[in-house]
Amino acid sequence: MDVKRRNFLAGIALAAAASQSKAVAVASTPDPNLEIINLWPGRPPGGAGPAASEDLTPRGALTQISTPRMIVHKPDKPSGAAMLLCSGGGYEKVDIVNESTPASIYFASRGITAVELVYRVPQEGWSIHVPFLDGIRALRMLRSEAERLQIDPARTGVVGFSAGGHVAGMLATGAAESFYTPVDDMDQEPFKPAFGTLLYPVITMTAPFDQTQSRLKICGKHPLEDMREMFSVEKHVTKETPPIFLAHAMDDPIVPVDHTLMMFHALRQAGVDTEMHIFQSGGHGWGMGKTRPAVRSWAQLVETWLHVNGMLTTV
Repeated sequence: MDVKRRNFLAGIALAAAASQSKAVAVASTPDPNLEIINLWPGRPPGGAGPAASEDLTPRGALTQISTPRMIVHKPDKPSGAAMLLCSGGGYEKVDIVNESTPASIYFASRGITAVELVYRVPQEGWSIHVPFLDGIRALRMLRSEAERLQIDPARTGVVGFSAGGHVAGMLATGAAESFYTPVDDMDQEPFKPAFGTLLYPVITMTAPFDQTQSRLKICGKHPLEDMREMFSVEKHVTKETPPIFLAHAMDDPIVPVDHTLMMFHALRQAGVDTEMHIFQSGGHGWGMGKTRPAVRSWAQLVETWLHVNGMLTTV
């Protein structure tokens, strides 16, 4: 993990220096199986951006992100399956070192191309829509780059942790599409993911389960009801929503388990294939569960579920 983290930190510097004059700006890293791809040609849409330089906090979260990008973890033997991983952070930071980075390392070892999304957050000079703009752009870019990256768009999904689960849910249900304005030919690509995995996710912005940092950052202190519904993932589930895997802990003190229960109910009502795991304990922000043995099995459960749904055929 220390080596991977060093490579990741080197990748941050390389990505920041990569040219954005092309639609796809790629930076190599010291690890040949790690690649950085900037999402936007030129300045990203959605605001002026942060005044300060990007920073990695002591706890492993990125702040002041001005260059949204993907960190691609390439498996030695690609199966064709791929996933875009969205870390949490309450829409005020992106907690990649504790969530998407270790998960990506694991899933890449299982033959899945694992792609970390370094998305922008509101309140740093950006609009409330930028996390979703970056997510849509990343999925379209993965389709555009599918042949080169050896991935199958029909087996490419999204994975989200906490607030990143909200990003992934908005992408999986198509709720974020109305926010997006095309910028180039790549935006002709479809972005709908083939599956979604939502881990201790923020789902609803409606009372009584709206007391989350994510709701405050996205909807503000006193949002109107139509805004709450616009950003409540469960309100956008239809029969066209792809299969969804859900996992949460009963004792989560940050995002009540009711968020996942509401999503499961919406999926069931719409007839969408879904699997839900409610762990007795585990709290919030487990990542790979290194210090939370009660929830450590989630990655293996996801892997089995991907096999069941035809997304993963080899290991």
